[in-house]
Amino acid sequence: KKFANDTEQNLTLAPGAFWDETLKSKLEELLKKKTPRTKSYESEETTIIVSVTDRTERDLSKRFDEQDIEWGVVEDQLR
Repeated sequence: KKFANDTEQNLTLAPGAFWDETLKSKLEELLKKKTPRTKSYESEETTIIVSVTDRTERDLSKRFDEQDIEWGVVEDQLR
């Protein structure tokens, strides 16, 4: 079941750094707010979608198990 689908625009940090510094804690807070306190939830998979405006580059959509995101794969797409 999809839990959240948020867009973060115009990032100035590398995606991996943004995850560590901002997004991971936002996800954890959202889980606390939106789920019953009597139940435990874990991510089964995480989907990362990177949209680029440069027509010479392709968008990237990649699924990872749990929250084990290979940020190198994502960041290579942006180089």
